Amino acid sequence: MAKSNNLGRAFKRAFHGFDANNLDFSQAGSWPIGPKIIVVMLIFVLALAAGYFLVLSDLDDQYDAMVREEPRLKEQVTKKSEMVVGLPMYKARLEEVEARFKVLLQQLPLKQEVPGLLDQMTKLGQNAGLTFRQIDLQPEQKSSFYQILPIKITVFGAYHAIGEFIYGLAALPRVVTLHDFDLTPQADGSLQLVLQARTYRFEEDDEQAANKPANGSNTSKKAAKP
Repeated sequence: MAKSNNLGRAFKRAFHGFDANNLDFSQAGSWPIGPKIIVVMLIFVLALAAGYFLVLSDLDDQYDAMVREEPRLKEQVTKKSEMVVGLPMYKARLEEVEARFKVLLQQLPLKQEVPGLLDQMTKLGQNAGLTFRQIDLQPEQKSSFYQILPIKITVFGAYHAIGEFIYGLAALPRVVTLHDFDLTPQADGSLQLVLQARTYRFEEDDEQAANKPANGSNTSKKAAKP
């Protein structure tokens, strides 16, 4: 009981002479200790509130943005994980494509091999029993990374001989495609076949092939020196 009385007297002394209905902040320095403590607590609370709105609210916005970003990041991680898992398979496929491409390159004639290819075509037709009116190399057609070599062919002969000739062209070791077929019956019962055969070559391969004999001759000359 005495303790509560002491607290009451202390509280009264802390607010002695303070009139809440007649506040004068210019005289705040002369206020009793009680109002000063309340004002300090109010300032502290206001500072905390300001700190929340200025700092913590910005952190809340950042957190919300990260929460919204999380599904997209998870999706990216999943996709990249799948790519990492499938990387050996992709490498194997790339090696397979490169191997096939090398085989295809070996089937394309070099520039100096084109006359020999025309001779092969001529022999195929003659062995099949056909008569040649024309087998001429047309002007080259340049594409993005290769060149097309058109060959105009006109032959006469029997139906089965023409079929054998076309089969032989398709079976050549070099890549040859056939286009623009025109098959016309003749008065003597034979057939005239006009077509365009196309083969392909890479200019880079021609340049490399042209350098090989020179390098070889230099080597032989060096070897001949004592």
